[in-house]
Amino acid sequence: MANGSPSWLEGLPSWAKVTGVLGFPVVMASWLLYLVTVSMPAMAQTHAVLSAEISSLHDRLRAHEDLTASRMVPLLDKICRRLGKNDFERESCQ
Repeated sequence: MANGSPSWLEGLPSWAKVTGVLGFPVVMASWLLYLVTVSMPAMAQTHAVLSAEISSLHDRLRAHEDLTASRMVPLLDKICRRLGKNDFERESCQ
């Protein structure tokens, strides 16, 4: 037993020693936790960019809907007046 390591760990690289002492599931969970924490800033930045883009697209869609509605109402009113058979039906189109 050299350097406080059991004899079966001698000559192994340090990552293998850690895996042998802690166990494979602990090492894998720690590695995955490390990867997730390292990638969090990049994911947060991507989320911010996508949120801003979605907000911009939502505003553009709302403006387009308003424009379409403002063009559609007079057109529907005109169609209603032309399809009315008498004055009462034509006046009820408003």
